Amino acid sequence: MWFKNLRLYRLADTFSTTAADLEKAVGQSRFEHCSGQNTSSSGFVSPFGHRSESLVFSGQQQLIVTARFEKKVIPPSVITDETQKVLDAEEQQTGRKPKKSDRARAREAVLGKLIPQAFAIHSDVSVWIDLDQHLVIVDTSSSKKAEDTLSLLRKALGSLPVQPAETKDSVSTALTNWVLEGGSTVEGVMVTNEVTLSGTGDDNAVISAKKQDLFTDAIANLVKNDKVVTKLGLSCKDGEMEFVIEDDFSIKRLKIADELKNSGDTDAGNEDPVVRATTDYTIMTGLLSKTISDLAGAFGGIKPFSENGD
Repeated sequence: MWFKNLRLYRLADTFSTTAADLEKAVGQSRFEHCSGQNTSSSGFVSPFGHRSESLVFSGQQQLIVTARFEKKVIPPSVITDETQKVLDAEEQQTGRKPKKSDRARAREAVLGKLIPQAFAIHSDVSVWIDLDQHLVIVDTSSSKKAEDTLSLLRKALGSLPVQPAETKDSVSTALTNWVLEGGSTVEGVMVTNEVTLSGTGDDNAVISAKKQDLFTDAIANLVKNDKVVTKLGLSCKDGEMEFVIEDDFSIKRLKIADELKNSGDTDAGNEDPVVRATTDYTIMTGLLSKTISDLAGAFGGIKPFSENGD
């Protein structure tokens, strides 16, 4: 339930919803498993786990919903083998070599037989709507998966005016300066030992370093030779929260120590799972909302939503 990636989107200031309205909207798109000849399905499931029917977490201007994407998997080799068996049988019966159209027809027949029996796999993607900061945060490292998830939510709501969050100042420039100057300018945020440097102009070189002291002449010389920082490891809360920030202001590989996760515990061993999830989301949104705000401030703030997309 704790987010591991943060892909940020700016939400239009004119957008508003309530937990009840959101619950009603996504309730019309509740997830159902693939059936019959359908090879994929998507919809919303409870962010609290399978023991709850509620589709929305709500607290302190924060909303969370979870989308599920399911698809049936048939190995291509199985389709090819089964199609060939059909063609071989037909050739024996007719004595005629199969044509391209025969292969296409046989393949469709094989798929029609295999799809209902196919194994289904699913993935869940949670969406956090921060009504206070007018942000939408998607828990995925994939921009395509984020867009697919937002499209599903937009379809449920009828409208979801969002744009990829952009900061007023260059994230890459700030990260590069942090490496050159020996640390971040955000109070409580420290540079760790991971960095990715990319060339500028015609220089397409990419250099990654992990578990390295970044405040060395070797790293500084790379930066001075037309390299900029595009990914940087950071930590905060005295090392109890670690992540990698990228030059598009996305956050990946977010790790939060158990001490922070359990900071709201009272009687965790006897808690109902839904109560536990509610506590987790409350702690998580509070921690991450401030972290996002602090980081955005170091990059000049997040640009307002543009009606023209500019």
